[in-house]
Amino acid sequence: MKQSRRFDILIWVLALVPLAAAVLIYPRLPQTIPTHWGFDGTADGYGPRESIFFTAALPVALQLLMAALPHLDPRGKSYSRFARPYRAMRVVLALFCIGLTGMQAAAAWPGAQVNTAGFLTAGMGLVLAAFGNYMPKIRPNFMCGIRTPWTLASENVWRKTHRMAGPFWVAGGIAMALGGLFARGAVLGAVTGVCCAALAVPVAASYFYFRAEQRAGK
Repeated sequence: MKQSRRFDILIWVLALVPLAAAVLIYPRLPQTIPTHWGFDGTADGYGPRESIFFTAALPVALQLLMAALPHLDPRGKSYSRFARPYRAMRVVLALFCIGLTGMQAAAAWPGAQVNTAGFLTAGMGLVLAAFGNYMPKIRPNFMCGIRTPWTLASENVWRKTHRMAGPFWVAGGIAMALGGLFARGAVLGAVTGVCCAALAVPVAASYFYFRAEQRAGK
């Protein structure tokens, strides 16, 4: 109980950090700030400086959703079987959102040289790698993990799929993070494409695991 309470305090402190920071920097922001960037990192969408609060509120919305999922999921009892990995994933998302708000604030200043495309790619890569580390520990549920018709139909297929997905996601996430830090242009696009393929492989594998299980059962 104490451990759960400490986690709740930690996660909500992390979730509220971007909002607190947005309140502090808001008076110093330009009237118009970038809200969207192209693949090359160039801002191609702008909005009023109040837009910073939308980004800053994102971690609160995500944490409310993730806190509610075990209660909404018909297989909610499964979450107790991977409680620590699930908490770790919530922390990873909260940290990513802190960085996202900081990036938008830094890029808002006229003349600022912020590699937004690289930052976002590297950040998403690190999130993917972190999630991949926890994939093998996730137990069957309807909301979290690789939820295909075949993994949901068989706990054995679920287990095999998530065990093989873990290394794919870690490797793809690391490649994506390195690409974000050091690659540009077409190379960065190719790295991102490879990572998307790494995400698709476990989905396809779940089908073949399921068919193999069916054939073995005949």
